[in-house]
Amino acid sequence: MSSLIESDLKDVLSHWEVGDVRAIEPVQADTVFKVTTPERSFILKDISTKWPSERYEFIHEVLTHVAMQGMKVDVPMRNEMGQVITELRDCRYILSGFLETSRKPTLPDQSRELFHNVGSAIADFHLALRSYEDENLTRKTWRENLPGPLNRDAQIELGLSDRQVSTLIEVRRMREADFRQAQKGLPEQLIHRDCHLGNVIVDGVQVIGFVDCDHLCIGSPIEDVAYFFSDLPWIPKRVLELRDWLAHIPVLLDGYHRRRALSEREIAVFPYMVMDWLMAFSGYHASLKEFETTASHLQTLVWINDHFDEVLRITQGSV
Repeated sequence: MSSLIESDLKDVLSHWEVGDVRAIEPVQADTVFKVTTPERSFILKDISTKWPSERYEFIHEVLTHVAMQGMKVDVPMRNEMGQVITELRDCRYILSGFLETSRKPTLPDQSRELFHNVGSAIADFHLALRSYEDENLTRKTWRENLPGPLNRDAQIELGLSDRQVSTLIEVRRMREADFRQAQKGLPEQLIHRDCHLGNVIVDGVQVIGFVDCDHLCIGSPIEDVAYFFSDLPWIPKRVLELRDWLAHIPVLLDGYHRRRALSEREIAVFPYMVMDWLMAFSGYHASLKEFETTASHLQTLVWINDHFDEVLRITQGSV
């Protein structure tokens, strides 16, 4: 980090009462930084290209409520002027506390315990979100729309090959009608919507809290569970290991169900949502030119489609 950039960031940080800044470390490109002081650490985000300031006021309000329910979340801090957003030199910033951890889970040995604990933690997070009341909620955030849009030209522009896009379209054609039928009548509420392992903070196999809640939106709670299961670290690179991966479905759903009861309809829709997230992740990783990851997600998608009845049986026998 250049001294000029560090100087600019210290100017930004001077708008909050954080104490003596000892270090500023880039976490994500030039937009996310870890700020260390003698007392504690913080996360500073440049949100200049993100949503309007009003949305961050909404996020602050929701997460403050969630924190009051006993959950650890990265609530954006108000600056000395009482504002969530600090503007400086045509840029906008938010600051939140950093959730400290010291141990990484030992995978795959601790995978089952981790999945069970994550399922329970996501359920607790959903219960805290559900208790948030706002009559204008639908005007403050969007409703997640699954199955997501699938346009050939748009997918190719992301970086997928014509053959890969054809695979996505064929799988969608086979499953879309059943997916839409399965999701009818699902309960909806605020969800995280970006619930991958990087945003579920763990210390060993214990869940500490949730971060990066910028995508808070209205959707079915089971979407967050399917999102976590479809995340990159869990996708096997070898087809022979896919059944081992699927064995974590009952563990994850049981952990969730013990805190917030899942309906039969929510359980039945889970495989469809996993497939839809795999489609979305394929395009996302292609856009980052992570073609090996894209291929792995597509391979998994095709395998689930070909073995759908088996996957459905595993899911329905979860709780």
